[in-house]
Amino acid sequence: MHINKLLREFEDDINSIINETDYDYSQYDDYGMDDEQDDFIEDDKPISIADVIQLKNTSNAFFKKVGIDICFDKGHFLHRINDIRNGKHIKLSELINLYKKEFKKYGKLLSKLPQGYEAVLKDLQTNINVPFVLKWDDDNKEMDLVAKTAMRTKNFITRNKVFAVEHKRK
Repeated sequence: MHINKLLREFEDDINSIINETDYDYSQYDDYGMDDEQDDFIEDDKPISIADVIQLKNTSNAFFKKVGIDICFDKGHFLHRINDIRNGKHIKLSELINLYKKEFKKYGKLLSKLPQGYEAVLKDLQTNINVPFVLKWDDDNKEMDLVAKTAMRTKNFITRNKVFAVEHKRK
């Protein structure tokens, strides 16, 4: 049932996303990307709608404990995580690990923040940044953490609070 709700949320964007699988990345040629960096498009599997659903379900398994529902901006989130400007391809496992670490370190704190609060989830090891906004969901009586986008950027600059996590060193 939960998957059906998510599919309905994406329903308007599914066709446009599918049509964008042949996205023209030539507009980014001026960013100085060399041939080696361009290879990730062909060698690595882009994150799909099914992967986003898996990310949502896995993340919600943690965050439901503190009354937060993980959501994603329709269309833009999926498009940006597969963008060539990320350099190294963002993997589903990296996103799942980011949400898992964020929950462990900041889950209770995030659940106490007010509606409309904007901040960034950041993994210091992978340089993945996920700007988000908290929105109250009247239908489900819970706070939605809506990821606006996701990108791999080492020196991401924001005026908003950054909730940074990193892997434990062995």
